[in-house]
Amino acid sequence: MRMRKCLNILPFLAFLAAPTMAQDVDIMTAIETANARFSGQIIAADLGDGREGEPDQIYSLRMLTEAGDVIEIRIDATAGDIIEVNGRGLVEARRPMQGGF
Repeated sequence: MRMRKCLNILPFLAFLAAPTMAQDVDIMTAIETANARFSGQIIAADLGDGREGEPDQIYSLRMLTEAGDVIEIRIDATAGDIIEVNGRGLVEARRPMQGGF
């Protein structure tokens, strides 16, 4: 049942998947980046302008963690790097880094 709800957003995400001139990373890659670093389910995704001092385009993802917390993950739409994460339960939701120290 939970999987069905997740799949309902896929047509919308496919619409956003093709990068524009200002973004080199598509929304699906941004979601994969978030899922690789944190454990939970993406419940919202948006492409918007970066804040002062940030890249021009930012993906803002909201993730529901397994503990029921909501975290916001901001990803650079050009480089694909996570630039900021906010919310409760970050430590618990964090996955071990692959190949890191």
